This record gives sequence, structure tokens and C-alpha cells, in this order.
Amino acid sequence: MNAYGLRNKYIIDFYGKIDNEYKAHFLQAISELNNVQYNGFLDLSMNAGYDTLSSYDMMLFPTFWQGEGFVGIFIDAMISGLPMIATDWMHNKYFLKEGKSAIFIPIHNANALAAKMKDCIQGKYDLYTMAQNCQKYAYNYDITNVITIELLKEIDIL
Repeated sequence: MNAYGLRNKYIIDFYGKIDNEYKAHFLQAISELNNVQYNGFLDLSMNAGYDTLSSYDMMLFPTFWQGEGFVGIFIDAMISGLPMIATDWMHNKYFLKEGKSAIFIPIHNANALAAKMKDCIQGKYDLYTMAQNCQKYAYNYDITNVITIELLKEIDIL
């Protein structure tokens, strides 16, 4: 993005665990970029964590890790009205909707990620409507909609 002359048009904040083998390299690499930083862990057991997520325009989720796919981060992003740029990986397309709640890129494709980020920065996507869609989709994962009386009966809890 900086190479496109957009240095003052975006920030990237990283959250979460960084593998110890990669941590020193990662922190060194981002220390050279004034609009990129690592902010540790985001506590989503507190409303302040969701307030932080809600302050962003997009979430970058360019994963290709075998253990990721449908994760709580989708729901957290939807609750926060946060559309994603996500890889076409595992079950992502089942839970995220192209152009509605997410923009998809191929895995292992940093150029595609940069191009979609540039498109978002330059207003080629209606992020406001996408954010509203995310909050509507979050309703599908509300505990009162997922854990129903019928489900509890079916699994012999009631």
C-alpha cells in the first residue's frame, strides 16, 4: 500500500498470538512501517474489545493455516460490523458472503491482498453496507437462534 502512495490512508493493527519461532522476525519487519503495529491480545470477553473492533473499516484474514476455517473471529467481526478480506480457504465461503460480508482472495497471494486493500481504500467497495450486512448475519449465530428448544430435545438435554 505504501508503494501505491497510500501510506497516510490506512493503518494495520495486528492482534493475537504470534508463534515464538516467527515473533522476532515479525516484530522487526513491522517496526519499519509507521502505519503497522502489533497490539497484543484483544479481550473480547469485555465490550471494550468489540468497541475496538468496531473502530476499524475492515479485517484482514488471509489465513491458510490448516486449523482455521470457521472460527469465532467470523462471529466477532460480524457482531462488530467488520467486513473481511479473507482467503478462499476451508469453509470461509460457506460463512462469509462475497461482496456482502467479505471480499475473497486466493491463498498465498500477497498481490491479491494488496489489490483488494487498495480497492477498499479507494472506495471501490461499499464498506458501510457490508458492515450493516455483517451485523445482520451475526443474528444467525446468536445463542438464542443456535441453541433452540428443539436442538436441546434432539440431543436429549430436555
